[in-house]
Amino acid sequence: MDILPLTSVTRSRRGISLIEALIVMVLVGILAAVAIPRVAGTSDPYAAVDEAREIHAAMANARARAIATQLPNRFVLASGAVWKVEQEDPANPGTWLATADSGTADAAVTMGGATSGTILYYPRGRVDAPKTIEVSVDGHVQSIDVLASGLVRW
Repeated sequence: MDILPLTSVTRSRRGISLIEALIVMVLVGILAAVAIPRVAGTSDPYAAVDEAREIHAAMANARARAIATQLPNRFVLASGAVWKVEQEDPANPGTWLATADSGTADAAVTMGGATSGTILYYPRGRVDAPKTIEVSVDGHVQSIDVLASGLVRW
């Protein structure tokens, strides 16, 4: 009759160590962190903020250009979230020339509830009327309030 040493019998009944359990939990956590957002189809909550920043930068450039050149500038939002900045032609008043600031937002953009609109910046930087622009991406909404002074409040 073979007798096994006591240490091998107790070792096989002992189970797993704390270190082994921690390693498994860390690996499961890493896999969950990678897999859950892909499976859940979550959207980036900051995408609306990024789009709003881009539009805000274009409006700030239009205001600064109006003050610097002493010519009216305007921010134009067209249907389909296409926007551009235009400057009045000094040689031909009433004619607008496009500037380099333009783009298409990857979001639903509205101005005062409409899908299109214009903000006119006068040479002193003021606007024709206060407006609210809303940028929406996958249910995340960012509002931009353009005050009568031409300044922007988020």
